[in-house]
Amino acid sequence: MIDTTIIIQVNTFFLSVLFGWSIGAVYDLWREIWKHLWNTPFMMDTVFWILTGIGLFLFTICNNEGMIRGYLFLGWLLGWLSYRYIFRKMVRRFYIFGQDLLKKIKKAVKMSIGGR
Repeated sequence: MIDTTIIIQVNTFFLSVLFGWSIGAVYDLWREIWKHLWNTPFMMDTVFWILTGIGLFLFTICNNEGMIRGYLFLGWLLGWLSYRYIFRKMVRRFYIFGQDLLKKIKKAVKMSIGGR
């Protein structure tokens, strides 16, 4: 029989991979939104990584009782790399589709109200 601590550690590893993947996806979304609001990459990166650090801290507290293990860093890195090199183009297409859809909705609402 497999020890329950091993099962917990494997689950935590897979959650850390998912968290690493989400860091990449949120960063791309953050960059797209920030680009339209302000053109300050240094500030954007600083705020993002502070928030990400808080998120990683909370992840570690909630999922691993605050214990920092090497497999957590490995999971975050593997998740981020899998997003960056496998899923990024697909997700960015989804963002662009969403932006285009919002522009069309905004234009349709503007036309229906009577403004040009």
